[in-house]
Amino acid sequence: MERRIKGRGASFDGKAVCPLCKIPYPTLELIAPNGVRVGLDSGAVPVGRNVFPGAVKVSARHAVFRRIGPETWLQSFGRNGTYRWSGSNWIRLPDGKPILVQKGDRLRFADLEVAVSSAGKA
Repeated sequence: MERRIKGRGASFDGKAVCPLCKIPYPTLELIAPNGVRVGLDSGAVPVGRNVFPGAVKVSARHAVFRRIGPETWLQSFGRNGTYRWSGSNWIRLPDGKPILVQKGDRLRFADLEVAVSSAGKA
């Protein structure tokens, strides 16, 4: 079952395109194993158990993704932790501290693993 969840509006700084060349900034999305896709295409996209049904260890407001120009930042608030795959193990991200995320990152909200991808790509 694939379900897409869109962000809510324009990017935080009001810039969805490069002011010099007018090329749109890349948009990222989260892809969960059950097919849920969450677009990170707006200024602030909160994620929690309402976005990932059945993920009982994910907090109601587990994390917030913020898009600032071409960059997407993650701020964790979940009680059960947010983690990033380092290539050999999971590293817990500090709560409340913004962390830059990029295409290809693997994240874990409590026990739910998601992939960060370019929007519209698998």
